[in-house]
Amino acid sequence: MLAISLGASFPVYAETFTVQTVESDPTHGVVVRQTIAHDYVKRRSMMKAKGLLVQGVLQQIRRCDRQPKGWYAAIGGPNASHLTCTNTSIDPDPAFCQQSPFWAAPPANATSRRVTLNGTACSRWSWWEGGEEFAFWGTPTTPLRAAKIFTAKAGFSTYAIDFTNFVPAPPALSEFDALPGAVCPPAKATRPERGSAAGLGRWGRRAARAELPARAAANAAVATAAAAAAAAPEWTAPRSASPSTR
Repeated sequence: MLAISLGASFPVYAETFTVQTVESDPTHGVVVRQTIAHDYVKRRSMMKAKGLLVQGVLQQIRRCDRQPKGWYAAIGGPNASHLTCTNTSIDPDPAFCQQSPFWAAPPANATSRRVTLNGTACSRWSWWEGGEEFAFWGTPTTPLRAAKIFTAKAGFSTYAIDFTNFVPAPPALSEFDALPGAVCPPAKATRPERGSAAGLGRWGRRAARAELPARAAANAAVATAAAAAAAAPEWTAPRSASPSTR
């Protein structure tokens, strides 16, 4: 039986933008705050995060727009005064170094209805995936919230990601600067690169996430894993580097 979609069609949000996010869950409250800059046309992205989920500070910068070599940098540490950086060159050829779309429409089984969120009239889409219920709130021009609103899986949690200060315009070049105090080594190990450094990626298709301690431990290992991978003969971009791809 096909789900009947009610209300508005899912908007086509700008793929070149800046936005801030606040993620929370029922057990820990606010677990991470992010700033994301995503330039689909120029093929560059930046995500910086701070909070319990990343056990301090994390920044990822991906530049496919640089010549003759693009680069990917992962910067992190327990606080802004103690940062480490790995820096890996990537082939900037558009055949290899592509910027993935950030926003993804809900699946075909989603339904929608008109609601009010924090005083803003908007649409709410909801759907089931893998035995869990997800939802997204937004207006025709502005994303507002993405969430997992139900899970019966032991050891897994619901969560909400609120979007604020969404600006559908090219981010300033300064948005792609490394955090103050970060000293990145020369880039090395060129490999084809696909995807995006920006944190949420395809918000609507995330996997079910485990409880915070396990997630935080995995995210805290990003810089170490990236350094080891960059030193290896065959380097592949880390797929778990985002604090929100869960």
